Amino acid sequence: MYIDALSDSLSRLCDEERLTYEAASSRCHCSPRYFSNIIRRTSVPTVAVLENLCDGFGTTPNRLLQVSSDTDENSYRVSMRVEAVRAYRWGNGVTSFPVCPRCDCTMEREYQAFCDRCGQRLSWREFGRAAILLPPFQTRDIL
Repeated sequence: MYIDALSDSLSRLCDEERLTYEAASSRCHCSPRYFSNIIRRTSVPTVAVLENLCDGFGTTPNRLLQVSSDTDENSYRVSMRVEAVRAYRWGNGVTSFPVCPRCDCTMEREYQAFCDRCGQRLSWREFGRAAILLPPFQTRDIL
């Protein structure tokens, strides 16, 4: 997680400031190869190198290591409404499974507090009005 956040932040900063890895590495007082290895996640910087990276980009370690908003750990705590179910042919009838709004995977049970695959907190408030998703190959068979 640490190296992923650092790599993403360094890539974003280089893109924002239109810096090559060579220019960014000279700014941060490290070799271009070591800098590119950090971005490719093949090298883990020491604390001294992390300080040089922060000084070179004029930022704090907390901001440099901040996780991007897409993978923010706190975002999984905010409830997302389950708004879809997938219907499948099963034996002589049809069965349906709720769909996680974050990872788009079907869940085995309804009304569980969290998705069993990605950990997203779930809200079942509007579940009665959930959209029914049909697999393309079964649409004709179910209807």
